[in-house]
Amino acid sequence: MEQNLTDLLEYERRILRDRMIEEETEQRVLKILEIIMLQKEAATLIPLRFCESPIEKILYLCLWENIRDIMRRLKTDNITVLPQHEFTLDGNDYRADFFIYDDDRLVQVVLECDGHNFHEKTKEQARRDKKRDRLFQRHGYKTQHFTGQEIYQDPFRCAEEFWKTFGMWLEEARQPVGVAK
Repeated sequence: MEQNLTDLLEYERRILRDRMIEEETEQRVLKILEIIMLQKEAATLIPLRFCESPIEKILYLCLWENIRDIMRRLKTDNITVLPQHEFTLDGNDYRADFFIYDDDRLVQVVLECDGHNFHEKTKEQARRDKKRDRLFQRHGYKTQHFTGQEIYQDPFRCAEEFWKTFGMWLEEARQPVGVAK
């Protein structure tokens, strides 16, 4: 098992090195991989294999970086981050880059990494993405998107922005009905 994790770690390192824009960002992301390996966090590293693109892998690692602090700050025992999660809505199958939720499922978020080749390159792609977001929202899911360029330039800012928004949604969900903020 440990050799498989070591091989996986080295594989992910090679992929990430080829994609990072800034050396400082690259070093920080690679450091997260090393921390995961040192802590033998197989449960954290294994889902990385399900991320389909480099931007998803980078964002996954950045989301994970401070997750324990985030859970403490948000007063929740667990936050689940599932890459490439499949949904069936209104009889159709959909797959989200990430499905993220708290332990009570008060907040359920579909997080998308929008690479230029697959999202909003054409008007048809933009229309399809907006329609899909509305469908998820109609079924009670929150949606959030980051462009590939945003993720490559500063994945840690993207993760920080996501967790701030997630925290806001969680606080709103915890408010008793009819109580003003």
